[in-house]
This record gives sequence, C-alpha cells and structure tokens, in this order.
Amino acid sequence: MKKISRLSPPDCFDNNISKDEKIEYYQNTGKSKTINPRWNNICKDTDGISLVRKKLLEMSDNVCAFCGVRVFNESFDVEHFLPKDEFPYLAYCFENYLPCCKTCNQTRKKTFVPDSLKGKEIIEDILQHIFPNAEIYNHAQILQKTKDRIIEPTFDDIETHLVFNAELLCYDTKTKIGEITNRIFFDHKEVSEKWENISQYIKLIVFKTENYDELTKAFILIDGYEYVSLAFLDYWKKEKKAGRTR
Repeated sequence: MKKISRLSPPDCFDNNISKDEKIEYYQNTGKSKTINPRWNNICKDTDGISLVRKKLLEMSDNVCAFCGVRVFNESFDVEHFLPKDEFPYLAYCFENYLPCCKTCNQTRKKTFVPDSLKGKEIIEDILQHIFPNAEIYNHAQILQKTKDRIIEPTFDDIETHLVFNAELLCYDTKTKIGEITNRIFFDHKEVSEKWENISQYIKLIVFKTENYDELTKAFILIDGYEYVSLAFLDYWKKEKKAGRTR
C-alpha cells in the first residue's frame, strides 16, 4: 500500500455547491430503500465517464487504493470505506470513497464494518436537519477513534501499521489496524504468488541487466504494484551489491 492524497470532490458531489441536489438524493434513498449508484451515472464528462470516477483515478494515479494493481475506468469500483448498505446516508459522500479493484472490493473487503461502528447512524452534515440525533460524519475524527478498522490510505501513515518484508514476501503488522488490513487484503495465497512473480522478475532484471531502474518503472506503469515493486528493487540491489545471487 502507499499513501494517497485526497482531492476535492467534483462540483456535483461538493456539499457547498450541490447541497440541495445531494439532500434530494438521500431523501429518495430513504423512500425507495435503494441506493442509486450516482457516483457512476451523474455529472459525466464529454467522454461519458463520471467525473467522480475520474477524480478517484486521478487521486490514486490509476491504481487500487489497497493492493496497488493498475486499474482503469472499466476495471475499478467506487469503494465506500464505510459500506453504503450499513451507512446509507454516506452513500454520496466523496470523502467516503476510494478507488478499488474489483477483487479487493467484491472478494476481499466486501461489506466489512468495524465492530465498534456497527449499528451506528452516521450521516453527512447536510442531513442534520432531517436526522438531528444522528452522528455527523467527520472523516478524520471517526478514523482517529476507530481502532478496529482497516487502513484508510488517504488518511493513515501506512508504515505506522504495515511494513512490507521483501525477503519473506509478506507485510509485517505493527498495529491492530495493520493486522485487520493484512488479513483482509494480503494474507492470501494468490497475493503471495503474485508478489513472488514480481520479486523474481525484478531479481532477473537486477542481476541480468544494467537498466533495472527503468525496467521497474516500466513494469509499474503497466501493472502498478508500485510499493512492493520498489521494495523488491531495493532488496535485490542490496543482495547484488553484497554478492549474494541466490
């Protein structure tokens, strides 16, 4: 995982610009008991792609916020960090969105909710007049006080919770948040197999070529996995310098 800088929302999801429209979205949600995926189908650009989706891809440099795989518009989901089914009145909250590959979203994280937040009614501040007794969503405050959650890469210092071990092909966990994140996203056979393949590729270019930095950058541009790829590059360069070929 790597740190991501959160961008401001597009106008159609900005509470200062589109407050009335967003309130209407939520009121319709309450009436119908269904959540319209407006993050996909409103405020589309001239190419027909939602500006919400474009902003999220820009935010992450076109990679999954969790595993780091390269994604494009058709291959990623708008992930609700606090799931929309449990927190329907955050369904259109841009601060609650992350770009996520379909595997991480639909197979790994699914509808994970921290136990400490289950059953709570949390709403965007624009709905306070409708739900005066609900908890107002404050992104930073909720993340700071919730210790049984996963890493939020636009908020957390990743290495406070997880440090990648290039030799053992795993993350070393440092906190409960790191443990939960590792269990959900990374402690899987198919993940370690992917890391092994990346490690062996980078080992090959380090020991067999002189332009390994450029070849690693090219791999990252194609497949993503920047954080682990650079960790493997650093590891194999040190092994080569030490005269260990293995």
